[in-house]
Amino acid sequence: GRDNIVGGRDPAAANTIAFNGGAGVLYGGDQRTLILGNSIHSNAGLGIDRYPPGVEENAFFYTISTDPDYPLLNYALSDSATSRIRGIMKGRPNTSFELDFYTNIAPDASGHGEGQDWRETATVTTDYLGLAPFYLAFPTSIPAGRFIAATSTVSLTSEFSNSVIVVADRDRDGVADAEEDGGPNAGDADLDGTADSGQNQVATLRNTGDRQYLTLQSPAGTALYGVWAIENPSPGNSPYATPLPLGF
Repeated sequence: GRDNIVGGRDPAAANTIAFNGGAGVLYGGDQRTLILGNSIHSNAGLGIDRYPPGVEENAFFYTISTDPDYPLLNYALSDSATSRIRGIMKGRPNTSFELDFYTNIAPDASGHGEGQDWRETATVTTDYLGLAPFYLAFPTSIPAGRFIAATSTVSLTSEFSNSVIVVADRDRDGVADAEEDGGPNAGDADLDGTADSGQNQVATLRNTGDRQYLTLQSPAGTALYGVWAIENPSPGNSPYATPLPLGF
């Protein structure tokens, strides 16, 4: 049928959907089914499977009639008080999507989901191309080593996204502690006597080209936030040995 609701973000409405011989929830592609807030885990098939069976490929082009795809997650970070997730939502242009994030002890064998513990929800809005990059911060700490997956919902709920492992980032600069600790000078690239992973005005990370380390340092009293490396879209125009001001 249409207009089905499975669960809800209110804990009293949520279900436990586990230990099935197939998918946790299987529904037809033309059904407007909302799947929210449930504990979905330990199923033989996908946690959420929109017919036909198997992980659904996200669309290449997006129109106002495109069904919601799952978000694509890049990474997840956590410190003693907060958690941060970076990714991108691709879907209908100029549309608001509700993203629900779930944690799991282990990822599904497919690499997508499942959703054992519902954690947070957030709304992102796509641009005219159907793209909505996000870097979301939540006021709860998720233990390092857990896995996160997400769904998107507009008129119906998508399958689960890819799973990413939560890694520690105690200074909240966006770079994992392990990456900074592996940097130059035994993790103290600026030789100030304090590990880069413990000060948020210094970020040391590998570039996406030859994987060499680079260090960013902001002025005293400021902090770096959400730092990450992406591929240079114009490698032929790369500046060589050029100091770049804060905010490049």
